[in-house]
Amino acid sequence: MELKEFVAETLQQIMDGVGDAQDHAGEQGGAIAPKVSYRQDQGFIRMRHAHTDALVEEVTFDVAVTTAQRKDRKLGIAVLAASVGLGGQTEKQTRDERVSRVQFAVPVCFPVERRGT
Repeated sequence: MELKEFVAETLQQIMDGVGDAQDHAGEQGGAIAPKVSYRQDQGFIRMRHAHTDALVEEVTFDVAVTTAQRKDRKLGIAVLAASVGLGGQTEKQTRDERVSRVQFAVPVCFPVERRGT
């Protein structure tokens, strides 16, 4: 996989995830990636929701992404969450595997009161 394909696919999946989270956050009274303004507060510059003035925090992600190409030329991308080994038969394959790290942050305005429960 070329770098430009990796970047495009990664950003598209991040956007899809942020979009899904925006839908849920709206139902709960929060906001994901809202329009922000910056205000000085107790000597610090703080990120605030531009319309509600609620505090906005950044949630940071550090994700390991594996791209693998097997001998049969099938290419796949997977996010590594955990690795678990279990006993049993294994299939021997020839594959080219690369692990990359992707770091990004998403601004989030958490709800003050919980809705929809």
